[in-house]
Amino acid sequence: MVKTTGSDAQFRDDFEHPIPRVYAYDTVLALGNGGAYLGVVIASPLDASPRSLARLREKLRFYLESFFSDFALKEWKTPKEGKMRIYINIHSESCKDAFEIIGTFEEQAHGRGVLLRISTDVVDE
Repeated sequence: MVKTTGSDAQFRDDFEHPIPRVYAYDTVLALGNGGAYLGVVIASPLDASPRSLARLREKLRFYLESFFSDFALKEWKTPKEGKMRIYINIHSESCKDAFEIIGTFEEQAHGRGVLLRISTDVVDE
């Protein structure tokens, strides 16, 4: 697993928050010949509080750095060109700042060979 930088209380597990676990993968699809597709799910609206935005930034950082970790080399055989993706499903009523952070992150991820897919789809039960 990737070494975390957040000893800060704002990154501790909080199951009442739209990002309940900053240092956990919401979904992982490991590809047999190497590579991985990771998924972030933000199922309820993310507000513009400094804590919420910090949790979002840190979760995205954690996911991106994961592809280049010793853990990923062993478990996913990454980095592997064309086989690293992050899917982000974020509630459509999340704050504008969250979408801006994701937009900036998309550029950073692309620069490191990671493809991002962003969705606001909601599945009705």
